[in-house]
Amino acid sequence: MIRSLIFAMPDKLISFNNVTAIPNLGISSIAGNVDVSICDIKVADLVLIKHKLEEYVFNLLNEYSPDIVGLSCMSFQYHSAVKLAKLIKSYNRDILVALGGYHPTLMFDEISQSPESEFFDFIVRGEGEATFNELLSAINSGKGYEKIAGLSFKRNGVFQHNPRRELLSLDTIKLPNRKARLIPKGFHIFGLPSDAIETSRGCTFNCKFCSINHMYGRSFRVYEISRVIEDIRDANLNGAKSISIMDDNITLDLKRLEDLCDEIISNKLNSIHYFVQASVKGIAHSPKLVQKMADAGVKLVFLGIESVSNETLDFLGKKTTTSEDTRKAVKYL
Repeated sequence: MIRSLIFAMPDKLISFNNVTAIPNLGISSIAGNVDVSICDIKVADLVLIKHKLEEYVFNLLNEYSPDIVGLSCMSFQYHSAVKLAKLIKSYNRDILVALGGYHPTLMFDEISQSPESEFFDFIVRGEGEATFNELLSAINSGKGYEKIAGLSFKRNGVFQHNPRRELLSLDTIKLPNRKARLIPKGFHIFGLPSDAIETSRGCTFNCKFCSINHMYGRSFRVYEISRVIEDIRDANLNGAKSISIMDDNITLDLKRLEDLCDEIISNKLNSIHYFVQASVKGIAHSPKLVQKMADAGVKLVFLGIESVSNETLDFLGKKTTTSEDTRKAVKYL
């Protein structure tokens, strides 16, 4: 049995902690998809650690004695990941460090050739659930890493990059392991204990400002609605009174969103407060759906208003969205 810790970085691009603080869903999903017969895994979203971060991490290393530590980061968090990797290696050079998330996925080649690459043993590229689980299995069995798709690993101190992993079938992804969280409390939306779920991954649009296509390609994959309901129940049983739906574009399939709202209502889960991100076009073209969303418990909509100028929208690749759509969406909400 090996032991693993996964950390999400403490940095936030813009801090709204007084209004909302949402737990990192990705690291909990990875924890939910490891083989528990070979690995004891814990995860910590460090965004709530305000003071003495290094001391907190050192204490966890002392308490859990991990064989491998995963660090999940976006681009603006990369320097924090490097600092933590240095800290881990200063504690014990034998602890393996795996870097994952958006930034390592997009910049793995540059990272592997950088001076700080000495502090990383692996780079997990793309969706991490299957790749990290296979990495843990290889570490546990002592087998090589050459056949693990989506993994970069070191051979004689030099990073080798395995072929990319194809997108996962969402039917194979188990629920997040919320029991693995070392910081289960403190997250909230407007003061209500919060959690996060996803009902789909990806987006078929090609907006110039968005990096999602570099992660998933122009694809849209959905979970079965029954699985989404199960996830909501699990989050609620773990204390959530508010839930952030982290989909990249939940309004891409409006009929499916309506069906999801109906299921939330019929399962009496609409007393939970929901926070969603929505496209202007999706809301503008479906005023009746807005009321259905409200009936299902949606209290907060983060609306993607990139511009009210048609010229700017065209420049950004939003050719199917107009300034009139923006006005309609705001009016309907």
